[in-house]
Amino acid sequence: MKQLILLIFLLFSLPDANSQLYDYYLNKGKSYAEVKNYSQAVFYYNKAIDNSPNKSLGYFMKGSAEYYLLNFEQALIHLNKAISIDPQYPVPYKCRGMIYEELNKNQFTNDEYDSLTLDEYNQLEFVDYNQLALNDYNQYLKTHDDDLFIMSSKCWLLIKLDKNDEAKILIEQILIIDSNHIETINVLGLYYEDRKNYDKAIESFSRIIEIDSMNATAYYNRCRNNAFLENMAENCSDCKRAIELGIEGAELFVLKANNCK
Repeated sequence: MKQLILLIFLLFSLPDANSQLYDYYLNKGKSYAEVKNYSQAVFYYNKAIDNSPNKSLGYFMKGSAEYYLLNFEQALIHLNKAISIDPQYPVPYKCRGMIYEELNKNQFTNDEYDSLTLDEYNQLEFVDYNQLALNDYNQYLKTHDDDLFIMSSKCWLLIKLDKNDEAKILIEQILIIDSNHIETINVLGLYYEDRKNYDKAIESFSRIIEIDSMNATAYYNRCRNNAFLENMAENCSDCKRAIELGIEGAELFVLKANNCK
């Protein structure tokens, strides 16, 4: 009788014990992720997944850590798994969208393009990562419409997808909420640059520099737009500042006729 009671107790207590162990592994992994030791975080997230393979959170957290390790393909595998288990959980969509943006940047290098024949180029299979990222951000923003950073990222995707009117409306909405939101002001500058309105682009990048005088990207973007307008002195000072702040390649936009030292 006592053995039967003990067996029943163990059967009912086992799920709680598994759950506690799962939470322990997740928290342990999170503690490593917080100090940017993502490899060790992955180690504990794997233990959490082994403990409870039907729970989505472990897959999401492992996917996030793999993202920071730049293991994008592995990250996608685990984020897809998290979404398949719990498609209503919005945060994995955000992380997956960010990965799609990175994959779009690295789809093919300039050297790979240059080595192709015309026939080989025409046979390339491009993945529309921009649209995939936009789809995921839309899903995430259904429940997180106060995330201005992702809203700003969505604006840039809309511009790259030639949905400029929709992008401009969203940019204006964000800047009503936060007129100093640097990421969105940057996208506004890129919006004007894309439309060859270089003076307005420069206004946007100058606004960022007013807010943050150490913003390297703003100097680089203003350097580039001053090059388009052949503004010699401004181009020189902005490019030099961008280089000082660590922007590689800024020297490429120094005007050739500019005696910039």
